[in-house]
Amino acid sequence: MVPFRSLFAFTVAISTCLAGITKPTEVYYGKHGKSVKPSIKRTINLTWEDGAPNGQAVRKMIKMNGQFPGPNIVVTEGDWLEVRVNNYMPFNTTVHWHGLEMYNTPWSDGVPGLTQKPIEPGQSFVYRFEANPPGQYWYHAHSRGTLQDGLYGGLYIRHKPTAARPFHLISTDKNDIAQMRKAEHTPNQMMLSDWTNATSWDYMDVQRNSGAAFFCADSILLNGKGAVYCKDKYWMTSLLIPWMQAAFINQTVTDKGCFPYVPSTQGPPGLYKYNETLIPDYLDRKCIASEGFNATIIVDEKAGWASINWIMAVAVKSITVAIDEHPMHVYEVDGHYIRPQVADSIQMFNGERYSAMIKLDKEPKEYTIRVAGTGLDQVISGFGTLRYKGTPRNKALTPSIASLDYGGIGTSKEIRPLQNSLHYLSPFPNTIRFPPKPTPNDQMFFLKLGRLNYTWQWTLDGKDIYASDRSAYNPLLFEPDHGDSTNPNLVVRTKNNTWVDIVFQVGSNPLQPIQFPHSMHKHSNKAFKIGFSMGIWNYTSVYAAWKAQPEAFNFETPQVRDTFVTTFDGPGWLVVRYEVVNPGPFLLHCHIETHLEGGMAIAMLDGVDKWPAIESIPEEYRRYAGYT
Repeated sequence: MVPFRSLFAFTVAISTCLAGITKPTEVYYGKHGKSVKPSIKRTINLTWEDGAPNGQAVRKMIKMNGQFPGPNIVVTEGDWLEVRVNNYMPFNTTVHWHGLEMYNTPWSDGVPGLTQKPIEPGQSFVYRFEANPPGQYWYHAHSRGTLQDGLYGGLYIRHKPTAARPFHLISTDKNDIAQMRKAEHTPNQMMLSDWTNATSWDYMDVQRNSGAAFFCADSILLNGKGAVYCKDKYWMTSLLIPWMQAAFINQTVTDKGCFPYVPSTQGPPGLYKYNETLIPDYLDRKCIASEGFNATIIVDEKAGWASINWIMAVAVKSITVAIDEHPMHVYEVDGHYIRPQVADSIQMFNGERYSAMIKLDKEPKEYTIRVAGTGLDQVISGFGTLRYKGTPRNKALTPSIASLDYGGIGTSKEIRPLQNSLHYLSPFPNTIRFPPKPTPNDQMFFLKLGRLNYTWQWTLDGKDIYASDRSAYNPLLFEPDHGDSTNPNLVVRTKNNTWVDIVFQVGSNPLQPIQFPHSMHKHSNKAFKIGFSMGIWNYTSVYAAWKAQPEAFNFETPQVRDTFVTTFDGPGWLVVRYEVVNPGPFLLHCHIETHLEGGMAIAMLDGVDKWPAIESIPEEYRRYAGYT
């Protein structure tokens, strides 16, 4: 594999050769099909610029149309969207539209080596696709780890006016329902991200050079804004629950809150070799505080309700969010309506989205928005402000009552966390097509998640790693039988119009029963979370497991998700089921950037019996990929 630093130097050289261009080379031109014309057109210019979102050290980062995060794209269900991406950066890129199904448009999914070739420096690529399904989504880089450098933005697809909504389950008052519909139409986007003063190349080089799994960040950002907070390391350690403190073996977190390099973060002693002294001090310690700028959301009490749409655009962190004194009525998860649940805090993992209504009935003043890292790797927090319109400026107001402490733990027993187990977050309406009960002959893929060879390398099948930008210049959409697609450990094949089960097993290594929670994201259509249990999977089929452990399954009201989180408190398995309806190559991977870069992915070749014929792919996409 080409070293990250060498690749960067090479692409900078390419950029120098292209100096002076004012417009990227025209690589794509044309209309999608003969009958569908895009109703919405957008352009995103990607540049590599100086920036300091947390108010501290300036470093190179990705900006989109000169801004960070990228422009928020708002469309309506059924719109055809065209987004032209111009790459003015000195390295390759692609853009993935996270959570969108891409029915009949797999060439716009944005994964190098699967659906397209990379967009090289000085080139352009046009993504065309139908805005479906409705809900809160986002877009981000999908070439190496450059999401960590800032390439992400929001994508909101409004429901059609006639769609059934669950707001009557929050309040039966007609005025409340009308206000919630209006709030849903113009939600407040809350984009959560982590920020480090190292570029993604430097971050991965640290892991390669030291052999250690690295997970530290400098800041948590809300809508691209934040600061660096330096707290006493003994105080931060005291915020952790006792068993976590015990795992430190008489050590503390660093002054940045980063966990020490111990078995709970690096794996069993002696199993993997690493040298933590090779990690530069500025990355995990030697904290330097900055004031920065925190995001402010302004709400109007007269509106009655506000929709808060949380988007987890983080690279390595998991985060718990809360708004002081404002319970959240969660009504949508991963872009799909649910039966609403009231919660004071929500723990979120990489790639997930949660939309919640809050009632605007409090004293007009400022309320703290708390976003705390709760991923078993660092004590870190970020903050924002919810400000009521008309808040007095010239008189002292009582600070809002904190709902979370700096470590993300509820400040009282009354703080209600969102319940996310198997029988919660049921879809609304319940008339959707749920998966059928399993049969002995269903196709099943068993995936054994864990480390492989090094603490920082991860596998999804227990045997091999999926290299970053694997087969980038030979997309499997155009060559499904290419030699790179023959590895059964990294590529699986399904048939169209069938139901497929995926079993995720964690903790199968008795030396390492506890792992970080893995945030597994499936490209294309959503899947149903149908089963979960602690322990080791010892079954030949989901049917056999269902018969042996019926209490571990939910076929009546399973969650509908595009991102699934594995357990972290011991060996356990998770089962998801989806229907193959969209032939094409789609990635299944952990959305923790360092895990994806460390190899935790497989390619799902869906519907190989109905694979898109070359001549059915729009000519301009064939030409871009070199297949004319």
